[in-house]
Amino acid sequence: MAQELFPVAAIMAGLRRPQYICTFCGMPVPAEEVVWYANTKGGTRKYPKVSHTTCRREAKRLAYRARYSRTGTTRVLKADREAFAADGRKWCSKCQAARPLDHFSNCVTSSDGKTGWCRYCSASQAKQRRHERSGVPARVHVSLEDRVSYAKQGLKYCPSCQQAHPYEEFKNSPKAKARHEGRCYACQLAKNLGNGITGQAVRAKRDANDGTCDICGGRAVLVIDHDHSVYGDASLRGIICRTSCNLSLGYMKDSPELLSRLMAYLHKHALALRRSRRKKPRPQRRPVRKRMLALSEYAALQAAGHKWCPDCQAAYPISEFAGQTRLSSVCRMCLSARKKGPGVSGRAVRRLWAKRGTACNVCGRMDTLRLDHDHACKGDAGLRGILCIDCNSTLGRVKDSVRHIAHLQQYLLHWKKECARSISTSGEVS
Repeated sequence: MAQELFPVAAIMAGLRRPQYICTFCGMPVPAEEVVWYANTKGGTRKYPKVSHTTCRREAKRLAYRARYSRTGTTRVLKADREAFAADGRKWCSKCQAARPLDHFSNCVTSSDGKTGWCRYCSASQAKQRRHERSGVPARVHVSLEDRVSYAKQGLKYCPSCQQAHPYEEFKNSPKAKARHEGRCYACQLAKNLGNGITGQAVRAKRDANDGTCDICGGRAVLVIDHDHSVYGDASLRGIICRTSCNLSLGYMKDSPELLSRLMAYLHKHALALRRSRRKKPRPQRRPVRKRMLALSEYAALQAAGHKWCPDCQAAYPISEFAGQTRLSSVCRMCLSARKKGPGVSGRAVRRLWAKRGTACNVCGRMDTLRLDHDHACKGDAGLRGILCIDCNSTLGRVKDSVRHIAHLQQYLLHWKKECARSISTSGEVS
């Protein structure tokens, strides 16, 4: 009897199953497309979400369009993005258009490897932010009539600073359409410097200068000096000469501590030279006749991997004679001594490298080391120590002048005080 009632009960249960109607189109919805969700108040009962899959997608699309219509933007669904990707395009959320993939920059963090905005929108946004950050208003278009009126007055309009200047303020350019460049000299220099510097600040700094270096007072080629760690017009420090002051500050990395070490290095050598001159002069030695080796001795040294240096009268490994194209006739130390001038011996150079040749004697740098010597002293007494290429170049730029290095240090310390004072005042005002 139970076996006969089971099919009837199953049929009656199927007939009592409710028929789901789509809330959007009013058509019946299959049971597999019905989405069940739990009660948000913590109940155990579940409620059906009756709608077709296509109807839900279209309703979502309309909701997105209604939401972003206030701001003038359109949100594109995933299906549309996949369709654009199949055609080799991508949707730009800034200009609201589907553009080719070539118009988008590469982005590692993005899922498709491209940025969300196209190149043109990104460039315009970056330009706007740059103008806002630097305080320079956006470029204003000047009509042809205004340009003609400026030309009749002997002036030319600069689009960067948005002012008209005499033609002397513009650099001659044979490649330009006109005889002069589009930007004035100050704005072009500010663009080359970068770091948010404006042409007005460069012109004001140039007008305040009297044509001499702010450090040494020289009248050589002058350049604008600025601090790379500070952004904007506040980074301008002064106008200094290019060869001795600007390059020296670059070699010393704008560090007063390195300049102090460099002065101490020069003072130490000057004191040692003064003490050596106070001592009784040693009797002059007669020049020793250089020993010439026999062919058998040369063959024995060559078999042992060594070579004879005729200047220092000693045998060293062949690696000490390595040159650019072939082996040199003397060892590396004697070759360096020959370049330093007459009277410098290779043995003294070798002792100096053995004593101080592990790192720079000023900054401690362990690469690109050079032999430093005093050009005013002859012989082995002129050897001072081992320096890196930056410290050695700085001494060459300032011509071993302790006073010049002191002026550079005072210049940096004064700038650091002014920078700290401006930051404190700006913080108090804000």
